[in-house]
Amino acid sequence: MIGLAKAISNIFNPVIVAPGAFAILINQASNPGSNRMIIWLIVLFFATIVPIVAMLWLKKKGAITDLDVSLREQRFIPLLIGIFSYGAAYLILEWLNADNITKGLVFCSLTNIIIVTVITRYWKISIHAAGLTGPLAALWVLWNSYAFPMAALAALVGTSRVILKAHTPTQVIVGLIFGFVFTIVQLKLFFI
Repeated sequence: MIGLAKAISNIFNPVIVAPGAFAILINQASNPGSNRMIIWLIVLFFATIVPIVAMLWLKKKGAITDLDVSLREQRFIPLLIGIFSYGAAYLILEWLNADNITKGLVFCSLTNIIIVTVITRYWKISIHAAGLTGPLAALWVLWNSYAFPMAALAALVGTSRVILKAHTPTQVIVGLIFGFVFTIVQLKLFFI
């Protein structure tokens, strides 16, 4: 059971899920003549490659004890890197005049990371849960038919985090609700 939970947690890590979610959004929302591939590569670089490289570097330097950043006290620097990475992505996408839903999800990810950084100083919210439900919320906003599979996936990942004793059920539930609700509210207020 632990092995399966670990596999689910790793496979559906937010930095792994992000490129797929953005690919769907960019493909559906962009004009056929737009710079879809360039926009996706920018998102891939800033949402996946930068965080992965940063985590590996921080682990090698001993700044974090594991790639899940299990210790709440060690989360500040990785989250700060996420803030700068998503901030840079947003500025570049704005400059390229990317579609609203793609820019919107990058913006939501940025603001959600800022809020999670503040919460993390006091409490260990599930970043897996919050980071997963943000992209899923953007997909749901565009295609309501994704609601059931998204809820099932979120429940599966949340359960895996509890089985691994990485989080309490409360930390996972708050992360799931936070990521989903804050993303939808921001998208609807500013981008859709």
